[in-house]
Amino acid sequence: MQESLKLDMRKKDFRRLTAAWVVAAICAAAVVMPAPVQAQQSGGWRQEVAEKAQAAQQAGQNGNYSEAIRLLKEAKSRGSLQPAEEQGVNELLIWAASGARDYGLLAATIEERLATGRVRGADQVNKLRTLADAYYSARDLRRASDATTRLIKARGTATPDDLILLGQLQFQLKDFRAAAPTLEKAYQAAGQWPSKDQIVKALEGIEVESLSGRRSYRDDHVMMCNFFQGITTHKNDFDFVTIDPVEVLPTTRIMKPSAGAKLYDWINATFPLKG
Repeated sequence: MQESLKLDMRKKDFRRLTAAWVVAAICAAAVVMPAPVQAQQSGGWRQEVAEKAQAAQQAGQNGNYSEAIRLLKEAKSRGSLQPAEEQGVNELLIWAASGARDYGLLAATIEERLATGRVRGADQVNKLRTLADAYYSARDLRRASDATTRLIKARGTATPDDLILLGQLQFQLKDFRAAAPTLEKAYQAAGQWPSKDQIVKALEGIEVESLSGRRSYRDDHVMMCNFFQGITTHKNDFDFVTIDPVEVLPTTRIMKPSAGAKLYDWINATFPLKG
């Protein structure tokens, strides 16, 4: 019985770990640069709005997303936008915000587009997937869960990836009663357990609370957490030794920052000898 329980828990852990991999893939697949502004100007654009949008598109293509965002915000300040202008400017803003990793602006702009009622079909599905990812990246888990529920409704049926993402969010929101059946449905829909590579990839984006603080993995797969040290003592209310005082040593301070860093060079630079 105990071994069966352990196996079941390991399987549930594997399902949970795949969620971060799903999230990482969403944004890369869903946000693409819109068509050139020139192709949209025949649809009732005002010249000043079109010029700002065209300059923003050029700035973004050159990698200057912050400038693109500034220009697009200026374009939006030119009074109420016509439907064609709203679509073109906000699509560019979604693209620029994604490039700049400005998840708050990305989510707000997608919500603005969806609120027009003019986003339908596959475009609506893609935007809801990106919206869920944006909220997740901004650590707004409740809104990410809501966006994922809206995504499933818009799609008409839940894919395994949708269910894994929703189950992960429910787990992180501590809604364990909902997370367990959601993840079970994800496994049934997928028909297979995640591969080893998927589990490794998933661990890169997961943070969990533990007795040693928040645990996570760096990009080079080194675990990050806290260590504790102090002087052992029997002066306590227990029948075992404890430490007092307790010094917390986070791995961000006591471990070299990357696998490529030279250990002794890092030690000498971080903890120089005095005297």
